[in-house]
Amino acid sequence: MKHNQDEVNRIARFLRVDLSVYTDHWWEKIDVFHEEDPKSSIRWYDGHQSSRIKPTEMDSSVLLKPNPFWDTILNLFDKYYYCEDKSDFEEGEIQHDIDSLEEYRKFSPVRLEDAYFNISTTRLGVDRPQSWKQKLKGKIRKFWGNV
Repeated sequence: MKHNQDEVNRIARFLRVDLSVYTDHWWEKIDVFHEEDPKSSIRWYDGHQSSRIKPTEMDSSVLLKPNPFWDTILNLFDKYYYCEDKSDFEEGEIQHDIDSLEEYRKFSPVRLEDAYFNISTTRLGVDRPQSWKQKLKGKIRKFWGNV
């Protein structure tokens, strides 16, 4: 996590896209949407306090179980994640790998108890945001007045 931005930049270079507009201080932009924006109805961050602070340490850890899913997908993931330059791949190799993802559907869905021995997470956020119920009540009051 201490090198989060370096990793994002490396992935952006590999993909040849500018991700900075999405990743620059993203933790300060959580829940900053116009009311009409469909994303304003998504509340995942209310239960994920760590999403509201600058990443400095991992908030979750897992212990993987032996599983054919991991044997298959991690090899492909690592191949691209640890690659510095996509010119290392032969012509058609990337498309072949994308096409091969279809075969991974046989693993879907992977049950958590089949994939992990343990999953643990820690809340790193410092202040609790207003709950979705409180925000909804506020919007109702704004619309109807105090009822």
